[in-house]
Amino acid sequence: MTHIRRTLALVLPLGLSAAEALGNAVGGDFQTFNPNYSTLDFLSVEPARTLNPGQVVFGGFLDLGTNVVPNIEIRDTTPSRTKIDDTLLSSHAQVGYGLLKNLEIGAAFPMVLSQSSSSTNYRGEITKSGMSYFRLGGKYTFLSNGYLNLAGMIDMGKGLMKDNPYEGENGSSTVTALMALDSEYSDFAVGFNLGFKFRSSSADVVDSETGKVPVEPMSSQVIWSAALRYDLNGKSQSLVTELTGATATGGMVDSSDRGNSAGELTFTYRHLLGDQLKLYGGIGTEVLHGPGSAALRFVAGASMTIGTTPIAMPFQNTSKDDSESDLSESSSRTQKDAASVADDEETTVDMESYELGSPKFPTFDSNSN
Repeated sequence: MTHIRRTLALVLPLGLSAAEALGNAVGGDFQTFNPNYSTLDFLSVEPARTLNPGQVVFGGFLDLGTNVVPNIEIRDTTPSRTKIDDTLLSSHAQVGYGLLKNLEIGAAFPMVLSQSSSSTNYRGEITKSGMSYFRLGGKYTFLSNGYLNLAGMIDMGKGLMKDNPYEGENGSSTVTALMALDSEYSDFAVGFNLGFKFRSSSADVVDSETGKVPVEPMSSQVIWSAALRYDLNGKSQSLVTELTGATATGGMVDSSDRGNSAGELTFTYRHLLGDQLKLYGGIGTEVLHGPGSAALRFVAGASMTIGTTPIAMPFQNTSKDDSESDLSESSSRTQKDAASVADDEETTVDMESYELGSPKFPTFDSNSN
């Protein structure tokens, strides 16, 4: 379990999990970058399409964020993108499965790998790596007409970080309801997400040395995101632009330099190797300086799809009229075959005109004058 440092006088458990208000906020409350289960169409923005029945997708990603730590002493709402005070390295593993037609389920497991900071400001800091969150979800596509796709998604998660003031002393439980809409035309595809994240937080974090920390657990949130994809070389290569974020719905005490709304803009390059393997690389930056937003973010990863599209069996109508029609056609074919055999019998090979060892070919008696 990931912990927040609370032993140093200048370092309180302000937790980088402040990131909960950001990224594809259906994901973990700690990392701001959260790939969707299937990696269909987009990366962080949830697509309205689902995996085909029986298809499985495994994904693994790394992301490195700079200047993500919330500060108390210095309330700088426009941090530098060139001067790096802290970094956070995270990993993301997820799996998606096409359960039925238009129905997909998935699970994700984000982890904190390492965090470093050169700042001595009154700030949050992580003291131990580990899994910070896990989530399970399902999505159903109820409209797909070739031009427009519309889907609904339910996602449930649990924060595993201890002493994270944005989630509470023992983490928070969340339920997210989200609508996803996307459309594709020629080499372009667009997608939109809008949802609400319900939160149940645990008790406020209390520091043994200084008392209650100046940050309270996050309230429920409205989450939003949009994506634009441009395909190159027959869709083997794609450029994906994503804007993701969230806004807290209730008041909360937050004496850090972070606001209650956050957003990031990410540019990703996707390369397909065959029909199964996708490679990703991208860079992003914050557009709203909120909890967990990064001055710069670097993303890299891959996903593998296993399974093919099922072949639909042809529909056969066994009604009485069709059966009689089939019998009539069968009888007609039988009569034609019999006539063809009769014609063949009229053309015979005169084997008597063929002598063994002779270069002479058999003659054909066509019964004609």
